[in-house]
Amino acid sequence: MHQMPTGPIRPPVAYVAVNRVARRVAVEPAALADDQVRVAVSCSSLGSFGWPAIPGLERLGDTFTGRIVAVGKAIDRARIGAPVLGICRAGSAASELVASAATVYLRDESLPEEVVTAAATSAMVAWSLANLVAPSAGTVVVVNSAGNGITTVLAGLLRRDGARVIAIREFDSGATELMEAGFESVVMPSHGPAGQTVNTLTGGAGAGVVIDCARPLASWAHIESMLAAHGRAISWTGGSDWDPDRSLTINLIDQLSHQLVSDGDFAAMSGLVHQLSRDIVTGRLCLPVQVFDEADVQAAYDLGRDPAIIGRVALRINPDISPAASSADQHDPGLTP
Repeated sequence: MHQMPTGPIRPPVAYVAVNRVARRVAVEPAALADDQVRVAVSCSSLGSFGWPAIPGLERLGDTFTGRIVAVGKAIDRARIGAPVLGICRAGSAASELVASAATVYLRDESLPEEVVTAAATSAMVAWSLANLVAPSAGTVVVVNSAGNGITTVLAGLLRRDGARVIAIREFDSGATELMEAGFESVVMPSHGPAGQTVNTLTGGAGAGVVIDCARPLASWAHIESMLAAHGRAISWTGGSDWDPDRSLTINLIDQLSHQLVSDGDFAAMSGLVHQLSRDIVTGRLCLPVQVFDEADVQAAYDLGRDPAIIGRVALRINPDISPAASSADQHDPGLTP
């Protein structure tokens, strides 16, 4: 029997940013379809942000943990109270969410929720990239614009496979954290042109693979300056000047779906999220997660947007123990959690 949430449950609220000012807004409860569940959210990952629904508005959060508090008519009521993890492309930072029961799965309660939410996004993407690269022992992999949660996990996974991993940093900071994550070298702007430094580090050979994590995408001249003669580059945004014969643009959602999910069965994905989370908790992989309570949502939002941040940001929400929404909450009936 699952433990039911206790304490007062406030009217639903969501966290959004309007012109980069984070706000808590009261929202209308979402209707519950027969095949859906309602989740009281306790933690949301803010490492990436939502797509504007109206100009200047962002729905915050990409993954969430919490407990099921209600189920649709087609769902076994035994699921009520279950601790769960879910993935929401935009808008997981809310006191409650309604989602398809097929995409919300049991969470291992022995693992910190902030790590699980981060692993469900950054670590899953890193795992997919590592499998795509599949380096042989000694392959040099350069990660351009290293520092986000994806790249810190990716370094450990590639080193585990025997690759040499080099970070290209856009800032003169974060070298210690990136070295701890598994990068053997961190190239900073003060070191001079990245291509020259990579050639020096590789004895003139260059990198077998360059993974570009920059936003906006780096120029092809910058990428090519680091590549070996027969090397290849990978990105998840198309570049108009990139060489189509030496580069690969991938859809990360499709990559994960093809490798893990079939016919709506999320069991494999759930198991992998928890295994990656265990590796992070035990220090076998590195994913720094900075945790904020919802009273500090502006600080969490600002840090998550900071391009120099190493790792991810998580927001604790805990709706099942929070007091009723205050009169200071703004109201937006156009948003539903």
